[in-house]
This record gives sequence, C-alpha cells and structure tokens, in this order.
Amino acid sequence: MGWILIDRARSESSRKRRERANATGGANQTPSGSHAPPTQLFDALSALAELSPRKAEALTLSALCGLSYERIAELLAVSSKTVQRDIEFARAWVASHIQATANTR
Repeated sequence: MGWILIDRARSESSRKRRERANATGGANQTPSGSHAPPTQLFDALSALAELSPRKAEALTLSALCGLSYERIAELLAVSSKTVQRDIEFARAWVASHIQATANTR
C-alpha cells in the first residue's frame, strides 16, 4: 500500500507543477514553499500511524484519495468536525516531522 501512496503523491505533485507552469506562461519556477519528496511523506505518515492511526487514515483519505470530510467521517464513524480536527493536526504533525528529519540530515 505504501507504494500506492507514493505513486499518488508523485502524480499529484506532477499535476501541480504542470498547472503552475501553465499559469506562469510555461516558466519553470520552483515554488517558495518546497514540497517534501514522496518517500519522506510516506515515512512521516507511517510514523503518525503508529501514534494515531485514525489521524493518519483521515489525512491519507483526504490528501491522497481526495475524499470529502463528510465521506471520511462516514468511513471512520466519527463526525465531520472530528475529521477536520484530525486532518489539521495530522498536516501540522507531518510537516513538523518532515522538517525535523530534514534538519537532522
């Protein structure tokens, strides 16, 4: 399953680059907030899943599968507000984890 998530993240990143290139008239510019490689994202999601499986699952379903908060709430049997809080926490935790691992390298 991990490789599916990585492939999904790569294709999403590629799509976003194409959209930015089209919006800037084809200029190949790097965004100011650079994104982590898919392997770092997968590692961070795996670490989060060990601490809080529901938060990791909610983030995966939202960011990588594109499901709405309402649909995720149905799948996880929680309220959509809980899904929103879980995803906000998970995004912040993953970003922090990626930054921390990048600083140790």
